[in-house]
This record gives sequence, C-alpha cells and structure tokens, in this order.
Amino acid sequence: MFYFCVIPANVIVPVEFVIDCINLQDISCLFLSAQFESTASQAQQVDDNIFAKNVNLRDISYAFASGQTVGDWSDRSPKKINSTLFNVDKHKRLTNVTGLFYNAVSTVGSVPEFWNWLNTLSASNRTNVFYKMKKSNISNSASIPTDWANGMTD
Repeated sequence: MFYFCVIPANVIVPVEFVIDCINLQDISCLFLSAQFESTASQAQQVDDNIFAKNVNLRDISYAFASGQTVGDWSDRSPKKINSTLFNVDKHKRLTNVTGLFYNAVSTVGSVPEFWNWLNTLSASNRTNVFYKMKKSNISNSASIPTDWANGMTD
C-alpha cells in the first residue's frame, strides 16, 4: 500500500491508521521500502499499538522490509521498533512473517518474539524475518533462536 513512500522524520504513523480494521488479514508489503527518515534517537515512527486490534492478521510478510542493495532502496525500514508491535496475546493467527524486517540494517530496539508462538509455521513462512538486522542494535537478540536469526549480522 505505501510501497516506496517517504515518511519524514518526526512524522509518526497514527495509531488510528488501521486499528479499527478488525477483519484485516493481510498487510504484506504494506511499507515495503518505505523511507522512514527518522533516526534511532528520534521518536518511534510506527506506534507499538498500531496493530493492537488487528487480531485477524495472517500475512505480515515484508511489511517493513527494505531492498537488498542501494539500487533497491536499502536501509529504509523503521529506525526504531518494539517487540510489542506483534505479540502472542493479539496475533495468534499469523501464518506468514517472511522477510518482515528484511534488510532493516539500521533498526534498533527489540523485535517481536515470534519464536515463542509461531514455531509451527513452515520454514517458507518464517524465512529471513530479521535478515541483515544487526544483533548489536536489537536488545532481545540474545534470545532469538538460530533458526529465527537467519542472516542477522554481528
């Protein structure tokens, strides 16, 4: 939906954006290669509660992913996230999380702990979720199992 759009620094995607769309099931590629221009020291541009009422979400693949090379618009993902963005209490029906934060090399914070409730997903539906993210930027990286940390750096 917002593929390749630019979200200027200090602009926060409003929590009302999709919160009342309770039947929403697919946000795949929602912000794929969208340029989040903030820095890690600025406010988080994607509120932790933006998907709080979207309990029917199933496919969130590549929703916040960036391209792989500079020519593909790399490093455009949100610069700060929190593990509560997606969680077991609200998002039990997820069926595809592939590449969610693919190539989010500058993203800091904590990542959703999918391994606590989505280990039964097929490998193809949970591939490269955190690919190229830097473990040193992620506060809960020590708890990420090897099969979920595929492609993470440092």
